[in-house]
Amino acid sequence: MAAKKKKNDTSTALETVEIPKTGTVHDGPPPPVPYSQREIRFNVDENQIATMREKVLPLKIDGVDDKKGYLAVRTARLELVALRAGVEKDRKEQKADAIEFGRKLDTRAKEITVLIEEIEKPLHDMEKAIDAEREAQAAARQKAKDDMVAAREQAFADVGVTLPFSERINLYSMTEEDFQAKLEDATLAYRLKVEREEEEAAELARLRAEEAERQRIKDEEERQAREAEAARVEEQRKKNEEEAAELARQRREFEERQAAARAEEERKEREAKAAKDLEEAQERARQEADRKAREAAEAAEHAAAVLPDKQKMLAYIEGLRSVKQPEMGTEEGKAILRTFNAAMRVAATTAAQATADA
Repeated sequence: MAAKKKKNDTSTALETVEIPKTGTVHDGPPPPVPYSQREIRFNVDENQIATMREKVLPLKIDGVDDKKGYLAVRTARLELVALRAGVEKDRKEQKADAIEFGRKLDTRAKEITVLIEEIEKPLHDMEKAIDAEREAQAAARQKAKDDMVAAREQAFADVGVTLPFSERINLYSMTEEDFQAKLEDATLAYRLKVEREEEEAAELARLRAEEAERQRIKDEEERQAREAEAARVEEQRKKNEEEAAELARQRREFEERQAAARAEEERKEREAKAAKDLEEAQERARQEADRKAREAAEAAEHAAAVLPDKQKMLAYIEGLRSVKQPEMGTEEGKAILRTFNAAMRVAATTAAQATADA
């Protein structure tokens, strides 16, 4: 109410103040003739310039030796330079007053503007303060409405209702009675929905529990079947391994028997061959010994016929010793040869003693 009254007071004050119209405030004597209406004067005009053009355009310089022509051109150019400099001088002199007047005009305008702003600013500040207060009040009212609508939307959201945009807009203008009635309907529908969902969830949980139990029993039966099958497979594997081991053992024994039989047969063959070789060697040695003995005996008989008995015996023994003995390849042959040599030594000794006694 205070702000409203202040506004009315301000309006009344503005209505009673008479503001002078623009252009009625003067300071000092009336201003001189406007510059836009003043006469512009220069040291030369268009007619003089036309005359100068007619005078100088025909001028020519006929080469570097035309001193007269050169002087005429230079004199005309310097005259034109003087005229142009005069024009610039007149321009600056006539414009100087206008520039000074402009500076004075700007300064005076600033002074008057400051005086006006000193009066205007308090009014502007009051107007701005009222506008700000109005905006704050409007923002507060809008915030209160937004908070109310947000609270109403949350109330509906708490009972599981999401309002469409058109109904959310209606929450701004809805009366509290209408809102509570609609909220009660939504709450009742929400409770019924929750109860129905809870019943459906309980039924679904029961069905899922039954299905889970059936699946558990099925999984257990399958697990037991897998374990039984795995045990059977393992037992069969062990049996197969045992049979394979037994077959391998029998094969090894068979191969060992065959190898032993082959080794025994080879040993017998080697022994038979060795015996045969020994017998043949002995036979060859005997035959060789008989041959040599015959030869030695024949030699001895021949020698005995011509020598005394002592010399004959010694010659016979020496003949036997000169016979080269065969090399035996087996132990049995070597044993026979040793026996033969021993017998020969005994015979030689006996013969030597017999001849000595004779």
